Amino acid sequence: MSSPRASGGTASTGPPTGAPTPTFPLITRVLPFLVGLLVAAFAIGVKQSPFASSDTYFHLRFGDEFLGDWSIRHPGQVGTSGSADWLPTQWLSQVAMAWTWDHLGAWGFAALFEILTCLLLVGLYLLSRTRGRPIPAATVTLLAALGVSPWISMRPQMVSFLLLILVLAGWHRTRRRGGTPWWMIPVAWVWAMCHGLWVVGVVVGLAAAIGLIVEQRPSRATALRWLAVPVGMLGAALVTPVGPALAGAVLEVNSRSAHFGEWAAPDYTSTVLVPAGLIIGSAFLISLRRPPLAAYDVALLLAAGGLAVYSERTVPLAVIIAAPITAELWGRRRYPRPPIGRAEIGVLAVAALAVVTSTTLASSAHPAGVADDLAPFAGRLDRLPAGTPVLTDRSYGAALMWTHPDLDVPVHGYGDVYTDDELAALDDMAALEPGWDETVDDLGVAVAVLPEDSALGYALERDGWDVVDHAGTTDYLVAPTDPAD
Repeated sequence: MSSPRASGGTASTGPPTGAPTPTFPLITRVLPFLVGLLVAAFAIGVKQSPFASSDTYFHLRFGDEFLGDWSIRHPGQVGTSGSADWLPTQWLSQVAMAWTWDHLGAWGFAALFEILTCLLLVGLYLLSRTRGRPIPAATVTLLAALGVSPWISMRPQMVSFLLLILVLAGWHRTRRRGGTPWWMIPVAWVWAMCHGLWVVGVVVGLAAAIGLIVEQRPSRATALRWLAVPVGMLGAALVTPVGPALAGAVLEVNSRSAHFGEWAAPDYTSTVLVPAGLIIGSAFLISLRRPPLAAYDVALLLAAGGLAVYSERTVPLAVIIAAPITAELWGRRRYPRPPIGRAEIGVLAVAALAVVTSTTLASSAHPAGVADDLAPFAGRLDRLPAGTPVLTDRSYGAALMWTHPDLDVPVHGYGDVYTDDELAALDDMAALEPGWDETVDDLGVAVAVLPEDSALGYALERDGWDVVDHAGTTDYLVAPTDPAD
């Protein structure tokens, strides 16, 4: 097998004879400490609450159901408005979330979120350092932190981000030192139970294997072993408790892009996507100016480019894939890349521990987010008979299905449990499209909890519904003939 250096790769870490030394060696030495402080400031200032995303609530509810009597292959329904024959694609993450809340409480749940966040940020830096020098790696890490920030939330997708970093690190190591990363196959088995984006690990593995084969021209046996890894990852994903049907369940998510913006095509004119565009775009532009780019990098950049345009949900995955390549390209033809030292590892570990401790202590002891908006109505909601349907928007519905699991919540945002027709009807109802009032009648609701500026709430008031309670920016409405209030 030829080495990366012999095949034109850029993975060699040893400094060439007579290589220039850094112009500012002091900056190079202290930069890891600065990176740790900046990453800590980012995590503390931007991501404190694990309930920043309302989706966290319904993941907790589903985790409770799986800890209860739900079957993994034949799960139940959380309400009467969804009738899809669905399969769980992230049940293990949901179970872990629910178990953490049930046994460790709000503080443990907050700590878990901060640990996942810090692991993601530290992982991004170390992944970038495997290819780049400290200054460009630090710059890319901070830019990548901003790039993935919109998707940092207490949701199962955090597992996909972390495992993608692990898979990329494994292939980078294989490129440098040879061998076959068979350990990725059991990782894929666990990944497939945690989140639906396990398929990205298979795609990235296939791209990396093909890139390595083209770049290094190994023996046939080695090439077959490398290709066997992504094939084995796919096979492992299909033998989870869900079974082979998992593949179909993952593919069906694309049909819901019209109903959930995160699965729609990304809009790179948005300022939110600027950091991601800079990382991914600069890698492509620099590679065009500085040929030739190694086949391994070409394969991964093509995978990143595909994910970058596929949907908003896959943009952070593209950032993670492109970050280490961009870090190397930004520092190419300068002083040699120093190896990752104990000082860097130590500083990052101390910074991560400080972030986890401080943010957990600063977190509220009760659920923050939209659940707080519903808290003033807890008494009214508690008095409703079990099974009473309550009309909400997606955010309030997600919170209500966890805080009041005995109620029927028609709108909650967990798209898997709905058919496409049901999703379309609920979207039309929220947008007051023709037939919206028929959907309200079909849901059989006589109680609604909606934001005070909700178009649906205004329409219900116009049709005779009464606002019997108001708190903050939220209204509690009842139908004219509601006998329960």
